[in-house]
Amino acid sequence: MEIEFKNEMQHIIDLNYHLVKDSKSFKIQKQVFTWLPFSSVILYTIISNYPWHNNFLFTATVQITISIIGTLILSKIFPWLTKKSYRLSIKGITNLDEYLNASTKVLLNTSEIIIETIASKSKVPWSSVTNLIIDHKYIYVHTKLISCIQIPIDSFKSSEKTANFIGYINKNFKNK
Repeated sequence: MEIEFKNEMQHIIDLNYHLVKDSKSFKIQKQVFTWLPFSSVILYTIISNYPWHNNFLFTATVQITISIIGTLILSKIFPWLTKKSYRLSIKGITNLDEYLNASTKVLLNTSEIIIETIASKSKVPWSSVTNLIIDHKYIYVHTKLISCIQIPIDSFKSSEKTANFIGYINKNFKNK
C-alpha cells in the first residue's frame, strides 16, 4: 500500500503540537497560562484598597465572573498561540521552501514502512511500531526508530482507502 502527499507548513506545525501536547512541561505551561488571569484578578482585588464594605457580594461576583471568562477564553487561545509560535520558529529552518515544494511517500509492505522525502529514505520495521493514533486530520504512527510518521487523512482519495490503509497498519502492527 502506498500514499503520497504534498508537504505543507501546517503538517509540520500539527506534528510538533501532537508530539508535545501530552508532555508534562506543556501541561504546566497551559495551566499557568489558563489560570493566571483568574489568580491575578482575585489577587488584585484582595491587595488593592477596594472598598469591600460598600457592596462585597456585587464586587466579588463581578471579579469572579471576569476571572472565569478570562480563564475560559485563554484556555481556548493557548493551542492557537502555541501553533502560531511554532509557525514563526519553523520559518527559520534552512531548505524549508525546498521541503514544502516536495512530497512525502509512505509505502507499507509486509516487513516494514518506507518513508521517502526529498531529503531521505527511511525504513521502519513493523516490530518498531509502538502506537497508532488517528484523529480527525492525521494518522500518527509512533515508532522506536523515528519519533512519529504523520499521514494527512485528506491525502486519501476516499474514506474507504483511508480505512484500508489504517486496517493494513493495524494488521501488521498487532501481528509483530
